[in-house]
Amino acid sequence: MMYHHTPQYQLVLQKALLKKFGSLSDERIAREGGLGCSKMTVQRFRTANLEKSQRLMLHYDVATRLWNYCREEVEDLITQRKAGDDFYKHTERLAADALMGFYYAHPEQTRRWIKPEGLQKKYFCYKPSFRRPGQVVKSRITIDLADGQYFKVEEQQADGGKPGVQKSTEHSKGFGFSKSGRLWFHLMEESREQPRVFCFHKRDIDHDGHISRLSGYVVESDRRYSGGVFTFKVGLTSQTWDNALWLQEFPDEPYNPGEQTDNVPAPKKGVVSYVDNRRVIFDRDTLAYIKSDVEAGIDAQSLD
Repeated sequence: MMYHHTPQYQLVLQKALLKKFGSLSDERIAREGGLGCSKMTVQRFRTANLEKSQRLMLHYDVATRLWNYCREEVEDLITQRKAGDDFYKHTERLAADALMGFYYAHPEQTRRWIKPEGLQKKYFCYKPSFRRPGQVVKSRITIDLADGQYFKVEEQQADGGKPGVQKSTEHSKGFGFSKSGRLWFHLMEESREQPRVFCFHKRDIDHDGHISRLSGYVVESDRRYSGGVFTFKVGLTSQTWDNALWLQEFPDEPYNPGEQTDNVPAPKKGVVSYVDNRRVIFDRDTLAYIKSDVEAGIDAQSLD
Protein backbone atom coordinates (compact mmCIF):
# COMPACT_ATOMS: atom_id res chain seq x y z
CA MET A 1 0.00 0.00 0.00
CA MET A 2 1.34 3.37 -1.06
CA TYR A 3 1.92 6.14 1.52
CA HIS A 4 -0.16 9.33 1.20
CA HIS A 5 1.09 12.43 2.98
CA THR A 6 -1.84 13.05 5.34
CA PRO A 7 -2.35 13.06 9.12
CA GLN A 8 -4.45 9.90 8.87
CA TYR A 9 -1.68 7.97 7.13
CA GLN A 10 0.84 9.18 9.70
CA LEU A 11 -1.45 7.86 12.43
CA VAL A 12 -1.29 4.43 10.79
CA LEU A 13 2.48 4.80 10.44
CA GLN A 14 2.82 5.59 14.13
CA LYS A 15 0.88 2.44 15.06
CA ALA A 16 3.11 0.43 12.72
CA LEU A 17 6.22 2.00 14.26
CA LEU A 18 5.02 1.04 17.74
CA LYS A 19 4.69 -2.56 16.60
CA LYS A 20 8.17 -2.41 15.10
CA PHE A 21 9.56 -0.83 18.27
CA GLY A 22 8.51 -3.93 20.20
CA SER A 23 11.56 -5.74 18.87
CA LEU A 24 13.80 -2.95 17.57
CA SER A 25 15.29 0.17 19.17
CA ASP A 26 14.75 3.73 17.90
CA GLU A 27 18.39 3.84 16.85
CA ARG A 28 18.15 0.65 14.81
CA ILE A 29 14.88 1.73 13.18
CA ALA A 30 16.44 5.07 12.22
CA ARG A 31 19.54 3.39 10.82
CA GLU A 32 17.84 0.57 8.92
CA GLY A 33 14.97 2.81 7.81
CA GLY A 34 17.36 5.08 5.96
CA LEU A 35 17.23 7.99 8.40
CA GLY A 36 20.92 7.90 9.28
CA CYS A 37 21.42 8.33 13.02
CA SER A 38 18.26 10.44 13.59
CA LYS A 39 16.90 8.28 16.36
CA MET A 40 15.32 11.34 17.99
CA THR A 41 13.07 11.70 14.90
CA VAL A 42 11.77 8.20 15.50
CA GLN A 43 11.42 8.73 19.24
CA ARG A 44 9.50 12.01 18.92
CA PHE A 45 7.15 10.57 16.31
CA ARG A 46 6.59 7.36 18.26
CA THR A 47 5.57 9.26 21.42
CA ALA A 48 3.58 12.10 19.80
CA ASN A 49 -0.16 12.32 20.49
CA LEU A 50 -1.42 12.06 16.91
CA GLU A 51 -4.93 11.08 17.98
CA LYS A 52 -5.70 14.73 18.81
CA SER A 53 -3.52 16.35 16.16
CA GLN A 54 -4.40 17.13 12.57
CA ARG A 55 -0.93 18.35 11.58
CA LEU A 56 1.85 16.38 9.95
CA MET A 57 4.72 15.39 12.26
CA LEU A 58 7.11 14.08 9.59
CA HIS A 59 8.32 15.44 6.28
CA TYR A 60 7.23 13.48 3.22
CA ASP A 61 10.59 11.83 2.49
CA VAL A 62 11.10 10.78 6.12
CA ALA A 63 7.54 9.42 6.44
CA THR A 64 7.85 7.52 3.14
CA ARG A 65 11.08 5.83 4.23
CA LEU A 66 9.58 4.77 7.54
CA TRP A 67 6.39 3.61 5.80
CA ASN A 68 8.35 1.38 3.45
CA TYR A 69 10.54 0.11 6.28
CA CYS A 70 7.44 -0.73 8.40
CA ARG A 71 5.52 -2.15 5.43
CA GLU A 72 4.90 -5.53 7.03
CA GLU A 73 3.47 -3.93 10.16
CA VAL A 74 1.36 -1.52 8.07
CA GLU A 75 -0.16 -4.36 6.05
CA ASP A 76 -0.83 -6.32 9.23
CA LEU A 77 -2.64 -3.35 10.76
CA ILE A 78 -4.78 -2.83 7.69
CA THR A 79 -5.60 -6.53 7.32
CA GLN A 80 -6.62 -6.88 10.95
CA ARG A 81 -8.56 -3.58 10.98
CA LYS A 82 -6.45 -2.30 13.89
CA ALA A 83 -5.54 1.03 12.35
CA GLY A 84 -8.77 2.60 13.57
CA ASP A 85 -11.61 4.46 11.92
CA ASP A 86 -9.46 7.47 10.99
CA PHE A 87 -7.64 5.61 8.24
CA TYR A 88 -10.79 4.15 6.72
CA LYS A 89 -12.66 7.41 7.04
CA HIS A 90 -9.85 9.03 5.11
CA THR A 91 -9.73 6.46 2.29
CA GLU A 92 -13.53 6.62 2.06
CA ARG A 93 -13.33 10.40 1.70
CA LEU A 94 -10.56 10.14 -0.91
CA ALA A 95 -12.66 7.72 -2.99
CA ALA A 96 -15.84 9.80 -2.66
CA ASP A 97 -14.01 13.01 -3.62
CA ALA A 98 -12.30 11.33 -6.56
CA LEU A 99 -15.48 9.86 -8.07
CA MET A 100 -17.52 12.99 -7.46
CA GLY A 101 -14.78 15.03 -9.13
CA PHE A 102 -14.51 12.59 -12.04
CA TYR A 103 -18.27 12.77 -12.70
CA TYR A 104 -18.54 16.52 -11.95
CA ALA A 105 -21.06 15.71 -9.23
CA HIS A 106 -21.41 18.83 -7.08
CA PRO A 107 -22.10 18.20 -3.36
CA GLU A 108 -25.22 20.35 -3.64
CA GLN A 109 -26.77 17.61 -5.79
CA THR A 110 -26.24 15.19 -2.91
CA ARG A 111 -27.42 17.56 -0.17
CA ARG A 112 -30.61 18.18 -2.14
CA TRP A 113 -31.68 14.59 -1.44
CA ILE A 114 -32.18 15.48 2.22
CA LYS A 115 -33.94 18.82 1.71
CA PRO A 116 -36.27 19.21 -0.07
CA GLU A 117 -36.45 15.60 -1.40
CA GLY A 118 -36.71 14.03 2.08
CA LEU A 119 -34.21 11.16 2.11
CA GLN A 120 -34.34 9.38 5.47
CA LYS A 121 -31.50 7.80 7.45
CA LYS A 122 -32.77 4.23 7.80
CA TYR A 123 -34.05 1.92 5.08
CA PHE A 124 -34.56 -1.76 4.40
CA CYS A 125 -33.11 -3.09 1.15
CA TYR A 126 -34.82 -5.92 -0.77
CA LYS A 127 -32.86 -8.01 -3.25
CA PRO A 128 -32.65 -11.60 -4.52
CA SER A 129 -30.62 -13.98 -2.36
CA PHE A 130 -27.21 -15.34 -3.40
CA ARG A 131 -27.17 -18.09 -0.79
CA ARG A 132 -30.78 -19.22 -1.19
CA PRO A 133 -32.04 -18.76 -4.77
CA GLY A 134 -35.72 -17.89 -4.83
CA GLN A 135 -35.58 -16.09 -1.49
CA VAL A 136 -35.30 -12.41 -0.60
CA VAL A 137 -32.57 -10.70 1.41
CA LYS A 138 -34.03 -7.94 3.53
CA SER A 139 -31.05 -5.95 4.81
CA ARG A 140 -30.76 -2.70 6.75
CA ILE A 141 -29.12 0.36 5.23
CA THR A 142 -28.18 3.54 7.08
CA ILE A 143 -27.44 6.78 5.23
CA ASP A 144 -25.72 9.79 6.83
CA LEU A 145 -24.47 12.99 5.24
CA ALA A 146 -20.71 13.25 5.84
CA ASP A 147 -19.15 16.72 6.05
CA GLY A 148 -22.01 18.09 3.96
CA GLN A 149 -20.38 16.53 0.90
CA TYR A 150 -21.37 12.89 0.39
CA PHE A 151 -23.34 10.09 2.03
CA LYS A 152 -21.74 7.60 4.38
CA VAL A 153 -23.58 4.32 3.74
CA GLU A 154 -23.60 1.06 5.70
CA GLU A 155 -25.50 -2.15 5.00
CA GLN A 156 -26.14 -4.99 7.45
CA GLN A 157 -27.33 -8.36 6.09
CA ALA A 158 -28.35 -11.41 8.10
CA ASP A 159 -29.30 -15.02 7.43
CA GLY A 160 -31.26 -16.87 10.09
CA GLY A 161 -30.39 -20.19 8.47
CA LYS A 162 -31.84 -23.43 9.73
CA PRO A 163 -33.40 -23.99 13.17
CA GLY A 164 -30.71 -24.24 15.83
CA VAL A 165 -28.06 -22.64 13.59
CA GLN A 166 -26.63 -19.30 14.69
CA LYS A 167 -27.65 -16.34 12.56
CA SER A 168 -24.88 -15.22 10.20
CA THR A 169 -24.25 -11.57 9.37
CA GLU A 170 -22.57 -9.58 6.63
CA HIS A 171 -21.50 -5.94 6.81
CA SER A 172 -20.77 -3.54 3.97
CA LYS A 173 -19.79 0.11 4.10
CA GLY A 174 -18.88 2.88 1.73
CA PHE A 175 -20.21 6.13 0.31
CA GLY A 176 -22.89 7.57 -1.92
CA PHE A 177 -23.55 10.69 -3.98
CA SER A 178 -26.06 12.03 -6.48
CA LYS A 179 -25.60 12.66 -10.18
CA SER A 180 -28.31 13.62 -12.69
CA GLY A 181 -31.07 12.97 -10.19
CA ARG A 182 -29.91 9.44 -9.42
CA LEU A 183 -28.43 8.12 -6.21
CA TRP A 184 -25.23 6.06 -6.40
CA PHE A 185 -23.84 3.90 -3.56
CA HIS A 186 -20.36 2.35 -3.71
CA LEU A 187 -19.93 -0.22 -0.93
CA MET A 188 -17.36 -2.82 0.06
CA GLU A 189 -18.45 -6.06 1.69
CA GLU A 190 -15.94 -6.26 4.52
CA SER A 191 -15.27 -9.97 5.07
CA ARG A 192 -14.40 -10.67 1.42
CA GLU A 193 -13.69 -7.07 0.34
CA GLN A 194 -16.03 -7.35 -2.66
CA PRO A 195 -17.45 -4.29 -4.47
CA ARG A 196 -21.19 -3.59 -4.42
CA VAL A 197 -22.55 -0.72 -6.56
CA PHE A 198 -26.15 0.53 -6.32
CA CYS A 199 -27.99 2.99 -8.55
CA PHE A 200 -31.45 4.22 -7.52
CA HIS A 201 -33.45 6.02 -10.21
CA LYS A 202 -37.04 6.14 -8.93
CA ARG A 203 -38.54 7.33 -5.65
CA ASP A 204 -41.89 7.45 -3.88
CA ILE A 205 -42.82 10.24 -1.46
CA ASP A 206 -45.09 9.69 1.55
CA HIS A 207 -47.70 12.13 2.88
CA ASP A 208 -45.07 13.71 5.17
CA GLY A 209 -42.83 14.60 2.24
CA HIS A 210 -40.26 11.88 2.99
CA ILE A 211 -38.86 9.32 0.57
CA SER A 212 -40.59 6.07 1.52
CA ARG A 213 -39.28 3.95 -1.38
CA LEU A 214 -36.37 3.91 -3.82
CA SER A 215 -36.07 1.59 -6.81
CA GLY A 216 -32.93 0.69 -8.73
CA TYR A 217 -30.26 -1.88 -9.46
CA VAL A 218 -27.14 -3.36 -7.90
CA VAL A 219 -24.04 -4.84 -9.52
CA GLU A 220 -22.03 -7.10 -7.25
CA SER A 221 -19.67 -10.03 -7.18
CA ASP A 222 -18.84 -12.87 -4.82
CA ARG A 223 -15.83 -15.10 -5.43
CA ARG A 224 -17.67 -18.07 -3.93
CA TYR A 225 -19.92 -18.25 -7.02
CA SER A 226 -18.84 -19.29 -10.52
CA GLY A 227 -21.09 -16.71 -12.20
CA GLY A 228 -18.65 -13.95 -11.33
CA VAL A 229 -20.67 -10.73 -11.57
CA PHE A 230 -24.41 -10.28 -11.11
CA THR A 231 -26.97 -7.53 -11.54
CA PHE A 232 -30.28 -7.41 -9.69
CA LYS A 233 -33.23 -5.13 -9.20
CA VAL A 234 -33.20 -3.73 -5.65
CA GLY A 235 -35.64 -1.63 -3.70
CA LEU A 236 -35.46 0.40 -0.50
CA THR A 237 -38.31 1.00 1.92
CA SER A 238 -37.88 3.35 4.85
CA GLN A 239 -37.84 1.94 8.38
CA THR A 240 -40.69 4.33 9.16
CA TRP A 241 -42.77 2.75 6.41
CA ASP A 242 -41.75 -0.75 7.52
CA ASN A 243 -42.87 0.07 11.06
CA ALA A 244 -46.24 1.26 9.78
CA LEU A 245 -46.70 -1.98 7.82
CA TRP A 246 -45.96 -3.99 10.96
CA LEU A 247 -48.52 -2.06 12.98
CA GLN A 248 -51.13 -2.78 10.32
CA GLU A 249 -50.52 -6.52 10.64
CA PHE A 250 -49.67 -6.77 14.35
CA PRO A 251 -51.07 -3.67 16.08
CA ASP A 252 -50.68 -5.07 19.59
CA GLU A 253 -47.11 -6.39 19.25
CA PRO A 254 -43.84 -4.43 19.54
CA TYR A 255 -41.86 -3.70 16.39
CA ASN A 256 -38.20 -4.76 16.32
CA PRO A 257 -36.23 -3.63 13.22
CA GLY A 258 -33.41 -6.06 14.04
CA GLU A 259 -35.76 -9.02 13.63
CA GLN A 260 -36.78 -7.72 10.20
CA THR A 261 -33.25 -8.25 8.83
CA ASP A 262 -33.10 -11.72 7.31
CA ASN A 263 -32.94 -13.99 4.25
CA VAL A 264 -36.37 -15.57 3.82
CA PRO A 265 -38.88 -16.79 1.19
CA ALA A 266 -41.09 -14.10 -0.27
CA PRO A 267 -44.65 -14.40 1.07
CA LYS A 268 -46.93 -16.24 -1.36
CA LYS A 269 -49.94 -14.41 0.04
CA GLY A 270 -50.17 -11.22 2.00
CA VAL A 271 -47.08 -9.32 3.18
CA VAL A 272 -45.68 -11.50 5.97
CA SER A 273 -43.14 -14.31 5.61
CA TYR A 274 -43.41 -16.89 8.39
CA VAL A 275 -40.18 -18.83 9.05
CA ASP A 276 -40.09 -20.97 12.19
CA ASN A 277 -41.07 -18.49 14.90
CA ARG A 278 -40.00 -15.44 12.90
CA ARG A 279 -42.23 -12.98 11.07
CA VAL A 280 -40.70 -10.75 8.42
CA ILE A 281 -42.88 -7.99 7.00
CA PHE A 282 -42.65 -6.94 3.34
CA ASP A 283 -43.74 -3.89 1.37
CA ARG A 284 -45.97 -5.17 -1.43
CA ASP A 285 -44.87 -2.63 -4.06
CA THR A 286 -41.13 -3.11 -3.45
CA LEU A 287 -41.54 -6.87 -3.51
CA ALA A 288 -43.43 -6.67 -6.80
CA TYR A 289 -40.61 -4.60 -8.31
CA ILE A 290 -37.89 -7.23 -7.61
CA LYS A 291 -40.16 -10.31 -8.04
CA SER A 292 -39.02 -11.21 -11.57
CA ASP A 293 -35.36 -11.29 -10.51
CA VAL A 294 -36.15 -13.34 -7.39
CA GLU A 295 -37.95 -15.94 -9.48
CA ALA A 296 -35.24 -16.00 -12.17
CA GLY A 297 -32.47 -16.96 -9.72
CA ILE A 298 -28.83 -15.89 -9.69
CA ASP A 299 -27.81 -17.84 -12.82
CA ALA A 300 -30.11 -15.72 -14.94
CA GLN A 301 -28.60 -12.55 -13.50
CA SER A 302 -24.97 -13.40 -14.27
CA LEU A 303 -23.15 -10.95 -16.53
CA ASP A 304 -20.69 -13.61 -17.74
